[in-house]
Amino acid sequence: MKLSSTIVRAITSSLIVAQCAAGVPLLAFTQEPPPGAPSQEQAAPVAATRRPPNRTVPTVDPPSTVLSLPASPTDTELTRARIFAEPLVPMPRGTTPAENRALARAIAEYARIGRSEMVAPLLAFLAQYPQTAWRPSLLANLGTVYRATGYLGKALSAWDQAWSEAKIETDVRAKAVADFALGEWLDLSGKIGRADAMAARFEEISGRNVTGRAAQKLGMAREAVWVLKDHHEEAAASGAAALEGVLAYAAYANHQAAAPNATLQQYHAMPAGTSLSELKTLAKSVGLSYEMAFRLTDADFPVPSVVHFRVDHYSALVKADQGRYLLLDPILGGEKWVSREALTEEASGYVLAPKAALGAGWRSVPQREASGVIGHCAPGAPDDTDPCPCGGGGGGAGGGGGGGGGGGAGMAAYSLHPMAASLRLTDLPLTYRPPV
Repeated sequence: MKLSSTIVRAITSSLIVAQCAAGVPLLAFTQEPPPGAPSQEQAAPVAATRRPPNRTVPTVDPPSTVLSLPASPTDTELTRARIFAEPLVPMPRGTTPAENRALARAIAEYARIGRSEMVAPLLAFLAQYPQTAWRPSLLANLGTVYRATGYLGKALSAWDQAWSEAKIETDVRAKAVADFALGEWLDLSGKIGRADAMAARFEEISGRNVTGRAAQKLGMAREAVWVLKDHHEEAAASGAAALEGVLAYAAYANHQAAAPNATLQQYHAMPAGTSLSELKTLAKSVGLSYEMAFRLTDADFPVPSVVHFRVDHYSALVKADQGRYLLLDPILGGEKWVSREALTEEASGYVLAPKAALGAGWRSVPQREASGVIGHCAPGAPDDTDPCPCGGGGGGAGGGGGGGGGGGAGMAAYSLHPMAASLRLTDLPLTYRPPV
């Protein structure tokens, strides 16, 4: 039986209308305004209330620049003290109120002294509580202080102890302490050419998941060992770099432009390093008639001179000022002021200096003895502690090889460090005062 076309068209039209109606919410057909609600004709705009802006400068106390800790601080309060570059983190074995009080007193005394290398209060705390849960973190931070103040051997020792005591920890924060100490130890070891010790450490950490900044330092350390062992011709001799520093400072003192010395630039030390006698010959080839000498008493260090450190490294000593000495050492980051105490403890006593600068308390060093005084090479990798050579930029997308152009108020600025292949962000914390 066939339906007529008229009936089919009628049914189709009805279905279309029903389909369209199904997509419209039911409330659109039935909703009415609630009782008492004004109609659209009755509704009137609400008048805006004008409020004067608050232009009164508030009276506030500036943040305290003096460290303040409770007499009996908690672990959290000690961690937030931020007296060091890295926060103090206790190991999971737990702390006691007595050792927390002792640590707070030690930190307060250290801050009161005001000289970063005067760490006697902190060492006294470690001697009093040799098993404290704070020990690895405190040692890791002491290593940073030692390196910044010229105590290179002490820095390596402190980081090595921190690593040894925290490397078995699985807690995230405790493991980060171990990784930090590991990365810093590898970084300094690479810069003074300790390739064998670094290779042994790589075997020790095989399979370890090193995270954070330490992972970057680990990668650079592996490259350093590769250069020192497989491509030593690319390494930079610390002795030649020290002589370059002496020449550069002499040019500066005479108001002359310092240019790289071609002889020193072409010099390549043997993998075993450069002996003091070899360094004397190299110095003579660039016009420096220096003598080899050894410090017998508490004599002043000669200026200028090349100083040999106990960690088998040479540095240029170019200036003395009120018990402090200026070292020019591009391998360790450029200019570094160190105290007489630091130089006395860290230097081996051997120097290469003009005869006129050697006063009482110094003896001549024979050739055979000088051949056993060695300075190693650095891998020549970029130092990520160097200031970035590029200009800062704004917080937006940068252009070219430098930072982004301009800068926005309240926005972080960035700069590119091409030698280290890194991006550096710089931000200025801002305060806020509401306008009303």
